[in-house]
Amino acid sequence: MTLEAVSPTPAAPAAVAPSREPLVSVLYTSAPTVLPDIARLMELAHFRDHLPVTSETLLKINISWQHYYPGCSTSPWQLDGVIQALRSAGYDRLKPVQNGTVVVDSHEGEKGNKHDRVLRSHGLHSLHLQDRGARWVPYAPKGEMLVLDKVFPDGIQVPEAFFGTNIIHMPTLKTHVFTTMTGAMKNAFGGLLNNRRHWTHSVIHETLVDLLRIQQEIHTGIFAVMDGTIAGDGPGPRAMRPHVKNLILASSDQVAIDATAATLMGFDPMSIPFIRLAHEAGRHIPGKPRLGGGVDRGRIDALVAHRGARTQAQRDRAADLLDALLHEILHSRAEAAHRAHQRRLARQYAERSQVARLHGADAEHRAVDRAHIARDDALQRRDDVGSHQHHVHRLIRMRPMAALAGNLDGDAVRRGHHRPLIEADGARRHHRPVV
Repeated sequence: MTLEAVSPTPAAPAAVAPSREPLVSVLYTSAPTVLPDIARLMELAHFRDHLPVTSETLLKINISWQHYYPGCSTSPWQLDGVIQALRSAGYDRLKPVQNGTVVVDSHEGEKGNKHDRVLRSHGLHSLHLQDRGARWVPYAPKGEMLVLDKVFPDGIQVPEAFFGTNIIHMPTLKTHVFTTMTGAMKNAFGGLLNNRRHWTHSVIHETLVDLLRIQQEIHTGIFAVMDGTIAGDGPGPRAMRPHVKNLILASSDQVAIDATAATLMGFDPMSIPFIRLAHEAGRHIPGKPRLGGGVDRGRIDALVAHRGARTQAQRDRAADLLDALLHEILHSRAEAAHRAHQRRLARQYAERSQVARLHGADAEHRAVDRAHIARDDALQRRDDVGSHQHHVHRLIRMRPMAALAGNLDGDAVRRGHHRPLIEADGARRHHRPVV
């Protein structure tokens, strides 16, 4: 891959401290080359000059959702590329940092976004700032705060592990429902404030400027690597439309990289309050950033790399083609999901119709059963053997009655050998049952 870079070479810092040189490196990349491209990107932004190798380096991972969604959270290749570049440069004390929110569990997000696989491959373990073992300590900022001291009148607390360390923010190129766009400065919001940070949403722009001041006071170096391979627009950070852009950005200046990202997304950086406030507070951006031909004519210098001799128009067409392909894939998936939903509705309708028919047949069957039962009852009433038997018993029953005297010899009567004679006294004295 051939690189074309246009940028003044920054002077080496006189002391090991966070530099405010507004240098932003921007590269086009691809899936096969993204890992070495990230290393080259960081070299172009002179990361070694801004991150003392003797300090522990925190990797501030961005988790906006516990599920993977393109452009939403730090990508696995972004995290892998940064770790490889740091290890190659001799940075051995690396500590990934995660922080949960009231709606996102960072442990689930680490798994859902495949960060755990990357970290496991490098033998690293995350510090989850919301866990019981992570200590938060009071901090009194040296610089003047815009709002944080008022939002937290009982005192500002920050993670104890942040003091005296380098920090590398790993945001993505995306829009945000509260801050228009979100980048390096917004990524600090998820690290320096605890789970009550949503208290600051009404003054979010001023909060980000205060957090930048605190970072510059407690860290030995600050850097950012932004992934724009898949950018997101819409009411982010979750409900977004992904766009393949194949861009990666890096800088030691958090305001400058966010201003560059805003320009790439089509925004006027000075129209975004947190960028304008940070610029006015620290003079990071001396003039409106303009990216012409990939190179800013102000003091924000974009270093652009491309492969071979392809022109910018060719690169744009390729990016548009990939963008259209992604939209086609997402559209086809949405269409397939819609068709599946329609089939499910059709099945449910058919099942309901069949159930209705079954219910109708069952009702008819029950009606037939009721008719049969009524007819059987009528037949039983008309042909009740028991009641008829009682009637017969009333007509034919055993009872005593007078018998002729000659009937005392029953055997003789049965044989018919002689005719009985009348004997009244014997008849009165002797009774026998007769029918």
